[in-house]
Amino acid sequence: MRLMADNVHFRCTFDVQPTIQSGVGFSELVGEIARWIRTKEGPSFDLDPTWMLKAGGGRRPDGKAVVTVDSLSESAETSKVDFWALRYDHQDAEFSPRRWFIDFGIVRTEPNNWRLATTVGNSLHPSYLGKEPGHLPATPPRVIKDLVSSSRFRCYAGSTELRGAPCVVQVGQADQLVRAIEDRGRACPLVYVSRTRLTGEPMIDPARLATTIVGAGVVYLAANTEVDEELEFLMVPREFRSPNGTVRVYAPGADFSLPQQAYRHRFFTRIQIEELTAAEVEGQIARALTRRQGWASVRSPVTSIDDIATRRRELRRATLQSQTDAASRDELLKLFEDENVRLSREVGTLTTDKEAIDQDVAERDMQIDELREALRRTEYESDYFRKDSEKARRELSAVTHAAEAARTIRQLPSSVADVVGLIERLHGDSVVFTDSARESAAASTLDDPAIAWECLHAAATVLPHLAFQIDGADLSQEFQNQTGFELSLTEGKLTKKDSKFADLRKVTFEGHEWDISAHIKHGVKAPKCLRVYFVSALT
Repeated sequence: MRLMADNVHFRCTFDVQPTIQSGVGFSELVGEIARWIRTKEGPSFDLDPTWMLKAGGGRRPDGKAVVTVDSLSESAETSKVDFWALRYDHQDAEFSPRRWFIDFGIVRTEPNNWRLATTVGNSLHPSYLGKEPGHLPATPPRVIKDLVSSSRFRCYAGSTELRGAPCVVQVGQADQLVRAIEDRGRACPLVYVSRTRLTGEPMIDPARLATTIVGAGVVYLAANTEVDEELEFLMVPREFRSPNGTVRVYAPGADFSLPQQAYRHRFFTRIQIEELTAAEVEGQIARALTRRQGWASVRSPVTSIDDIATRRRELRRATLQSQTDAASRDELLKLFEDENVRLSREVGTLTTDKEAIDQDVAERDMQIDELREALRRTEYESDYFRKDSEKARRELSAVTHAAEAARTIRQLPSSVADVVGLIERLHGDSVVFTDSARESAAASTLDDPAIAWECLHAAATVLPHLAFQIDGADLSQEFQNQTGFELSLTEGKLTKKDSKFADLRKVTFEGHEWDISAHIKHGVKAPKCLRVYFVSALT
């Protein structure tokens, strides 16, 4: 079973070499893996060195754990193992429908150097029906931590030595951090954690992060806030810095002379860390670095026992193609047929997977469309409620001012000017008087202010209400029926013909010229005559 990308829980690839003092070899490296399996399955689990170093397998009697090993030598004349792989398959101890598949692949790169690839994945039983258990946090196998921290081995990703704990950048050593970031030979991501100026503490747990991404990346921690100043002094471009509590992940190939590439080196601001929480930021970094291969440049031709089988077929095919006897040709033909069957099976599996992915994409697209529609509705409702809220605030303010004005009335208005002032205070949200209107009110000869009060009050209350229900001549008639005042939405023919009178019906207010031909009238001759000229949305 080859692990699918969605099942990957953790993976890393790095080079392993013995320390000068230890002088250990390939068997000791395999022994580290065997020791780890025994700590999980118990000392009675059969991991015989005779097949652990070559090929074979062992299983628990209950079938809950199986180990399979395969290996290959590039040359038939030597028994030296050049390619080795192990698959450890076991049932989850806490959730029985889940099985774990841990693949180790080792390739000899030099006589006593090896490249180790590790992939950890899981899957649910094909017939499982129940609540989906959800994604687990990325965690490395203990054997990776042991190898990286071992005194017998040194682990490298390119030119970078891997560590199981943060590398502290002391004051005066910031140049070492710069060299580590820009190191062309670095083949794994480097995470830099700075400290906040306010507290002098990092905003995430660098030790916990270093443990989580061990084998897949390294963590550097500023000893104090002065390291930020030193990096600035070293003229690290602003686009590449990560000061004051921020966290940055530098991908391999960082080049400070190319500011346009800064976006590749992702970072988290203090605000993001506060909003997401430190644990979530650490989780996002760990998932990216240990599950997605785009953050590392170390690759291995053997990552599982499937790769050993593939390489063995390739070597055998090359051998048979160089031979001409009938038996070799028949075996080569059979090899091609088997390969064709295998590839056809893989094509079928990939086709099924693609169909499932296409269906999932279609469902996701539908969900995206639904979310977009919901967003549009929400935005519309938000805009509607915002306008409604603003209107309510205006109305509340107007009512508050009107109530305050009503409470302060000590005597009824005794002149048209007093009526205008009171109407402004009571209905200032819907009625505005021009300066010329106030002057005209002050000069009015109307002998009964009550008529002015009834007229202006009707203009402020009845007229706006009717305007949303009635148009044209019906509006004039209905207004007169309800108030007793005559409403005309235009001037008469004689007034329109005389340009001097027509100009009197134009006023400028707040920089705009308005036509105030519409008017409310009462009486014919002074002192019983009243004319109120206005402009509104009605005209």
